[in-house]
Amino acid sequence: MADDVNEGVERALKCLVSVTERSSNLRIDLKQDILEAVSSLRNYFVHVQTNLEAKTAAHKELEREVKQSKMKYGG
Repeated sequence: MADDVNEGVERALKCLVSVTERSSNLRIDLKQDILEAVSSLRNYFVHVQTNLEAKTAAHKELEREVKQSKMKYGG
């Protein structure tokens, strides 16, 4: 599922970049604004993805600790 989301976001961002490359009527400043926004969105998405991976790893570690405690104390 995460891969589907990643691919969908990347496709959408590539589409925006493609529009700026193909459009001859779009002002240069607007093209630059779109490209900067796409870059920012990519950076934010990477940040969110990194945070999610860290939270997932922490959650798994906590689950492992709970399982060990249950085994140790007979829970």
